[in-house]
Amino acid sequence: MCAEADTGVGAVDAALRERPDLCLLDVHMPGGGGLAAAAAIRKALPSARVVLITATPDETGALAAARAGADGYLAKDVNPRRLPQIVRAVVEGETAYPRRLLWPLLRALRQAS
Repeated sequence: MCAEADTGVGAVDAALRERPDLCLLDVHMPGGGGLAAAAAIRKALPSARVVLITATPDETGALAAARAGADGYLAKDVNPRRLPQIVRAVVEGETAYPRRLLWPLLRALRQAS
């Protein structure tokens, strides 16, 4: 099953209709944005994996992605040869966040507890 949507709301609708294993969403997509779509998809379909992509991955974005329930947060310029491997790993239960953002992400989550 595969679907494409131009907006966050459309992505949620497509996910509810198709019930995918994985959703790949742009953080800055129109119509509610990828973060809101990720949170809605994870709430409605807890077994679906969600990966957010962005032009400029940063600490704030990584934290927002984690809070939205995203299993991955990738730069749009990720090596296209690595993308299938990353997607398979996420579907199998791994996470995909840039290593350089993991420590700041963990620190922010620890401070929030």
